[in-house]
Amino acid sequence: MASTESLSVNRELLDPNFDGYKLSLDSLPIYDINVGGVDSVKLRDDEYTLQHVKAFGITNHLTLDQWQPSNVLYVDNTGSIMLMRVILESDLSLPREVFNIPRFNDIKKCHRHNVTMHFPSADLCVLSDGAGTLYVLDTGRRDTEDGVHWKVLFHQELSSDSKPFTILHSTSNVSDSSRVVHCLVLHIEEKGKKIDEGTREEEEGMKTDDSTDMKEKKGKGAEEEMTTDSSNTDTKKSSSQDTKKSSSSQVTYEVILEWFSISKKSDSAEFKLTRSRQFKGKTAPTYAAIDESGQCVFIASPANFELVKDSAKEIAKKKKEEEQNEQTKDKTLYTWTQTEEDVIVTFILPETVNRQEIHFNVTADRLELGIKDKVMLLEGALHRSVDPPLCTWTFNKRKLEVMLTKREEGPMWADLVIGDHRGQYIVDPDQARRIHEKLEHLTTADLDADPNPSSGGTGIGANDLEECDMCTEENTSLVRYDAENHTILNEVHIGSYQCLFTAQLDPSLPPCICLRHDVDGLIWQPQQPTDDIPQPWQHINTFNALGYVQASKQERKFTSCPPNASYVVICDCIRHLYIYRQPTPTENSLRNRKSGRMVGAIAKQQLISLDSTEDILGIHATDERIFVLTSSKLYIIRVSV
Repeated sequence: MASTESLSVNRELLDPNFDGYKLSLDSLPIYDINVGGVDSVKLRDDEYTLQHVKAFGITNHLTLDQWQPSNVLYVDNTGSIMLMRVILESDLSLPREVFNIPRFNDIKKCHRHNVTMHFPSADLCVLSDGAGTLYVLDTGRRDTEDGVHWKVLFHQELSSDSKPFTILHSTSNVSDSSRVVHCLVLHIEEKGKKIDEGTREEEEGMKTDDSTDMKEKKGKGAEEEMTTDSSNTDTKKSSSQDTKKSSSSQVTYEVILEWFSISKKSDSAEFKLTRSRQFKGKTAPTYAAIDESGQCVFIASPANFELVKDSAKEIAKKKKEEEQNEQTKDKTLYTWTQTEEDVIVTFILPETVNRQEIHFNVTADRLELGIKDKVMLLEGALHRSVDPPLCTWTFNKRKLEVMLTKREEGPMWADLVIGDHRGQYIVDPDQARRIHEKLEHLTTADLDADPNPSSGGTGIGANDLEECDMCTEENTSLVRYDAENHTILNEVHIGSYQCLFTAQLDPSLPPCICLRHDVDGLIWQPQQPTDDIPQPWQHINTFNALGYVQASKQERKFTSCPPNASYVVICDCIRHLYIYRQPTPTENSLRNRKSGRMVGAIAKQQLISLDSTEDILGIHATDERIFVLTSSKLYIIRVSV
């Protein structure tokens, strides 16, 4: 098991003096073209569980070719993959068909999800028909206007019962001897039975009794008897339906991530499914992608996914070390408390330990504390930064006490060392008293207190909460899993950082994930570690105040940004788009009227209103354009003018 790490923020990408966004009235050119309808699948009545809604509730029906950002694709009502290539907005051509999904009319009658596709390379596309079949398509060159029709290189129904799935990510790796296409898909499986055997036998018995009774109705008063029996039959049927509903309500689901490796040898033209790996979890992941090497997978989820199947390698059982850790994780090893300035950690050590054996090393974000050559007491990333020169420790009569000085005074720590739960937190009495005094006005000793006191005291209710205050995924972790050796290589807790959106900025790397840090949105790029970048996630850009801005958008549906991260766009469910640009230098220095500080750069905000009241079905952002898809039109908004 890998030790828990922390996200290392590049402070050069932060702007502590950001003055906010200024509304710009500059108009942007908007072009549109009619589309012949878009294929869209809604969730069924029995699919409104947390797992289904999170996995399939909101689908981006517009696909961007990340290798050719001038190309966007969608699926029309006939199952045709339509490609729109934009070079000059003044010379727009109609979308052209590049592939037609086989048996689409039959597929539309079955249980299915939306068609999804992804481009693992500049000449390949992986596609799910939404009904359980995976395709690998040869697209040829996609940087030309030639009307090349895509060819099927591989297709296979991945389950015997045509279980629908959606594609999350794909990548391609080429060597001298072979080419491998890796594809990560998600589907949801039902656990348990809807009706047990006893219930079914009981229902069959009811039907037999009902038919026998009906046949025995004879003579005078038969009509009355039949009326009475009909009432009894309705009662029995109602009871049977209640039993069915009760059984159905006990149905549970599990989320399945499957990683398929489809390969061909250099001397062959045929692709074959050569390996499959299956992960199981409780809820849909916040993020999932395969790294560029094709050896590891990144998964962010409130509950860790477990590898349960590997067609090429047997899954080993848990090591004895891990079992021992599970048995001892609930034992209290130390106690800790804190004030607004310091964190105090206390250990009671064996009598045989002396002062010279204590090992203590602390940096701004990490702590190492142990007994030399014997045992490590506490090691890992700290919840927040400390000031190392001011951190000290004392040892007297078995009692080891460590004092860590917070670099930022005021904020209270939720944990001491991220991922370590062996310590017991003890509230400082003075701190508890101060908190009580601050919150005293929010409570009352009266049994029937007036919710709106005439004194005008402040209070917090449900209406005062924002979306950012309701982030429930506090235990979310981002892990890098080695699917070859079945081990977790790296893990970082991101539960305190709300996920704002994901976007693929580099087609050869996994998609980036934007996390909220304070009020900003920080872009993190997961990737394979190198000598220069030892961590598998790198802070590459920042959108100032994006966390605060996005929390205010009650009708938000999609968020996206271009590869150069020059702006971020948020769209509502209908009509409106909000563009927030990175600060750009001004020709003349300006002065802030409130603070008096000179301002050399301004961040602009722009509002786009479409001439349509149809639902927005998809959106993608490039360095030059924003593409927006509705059920009847494709809009092209020129953002680089």
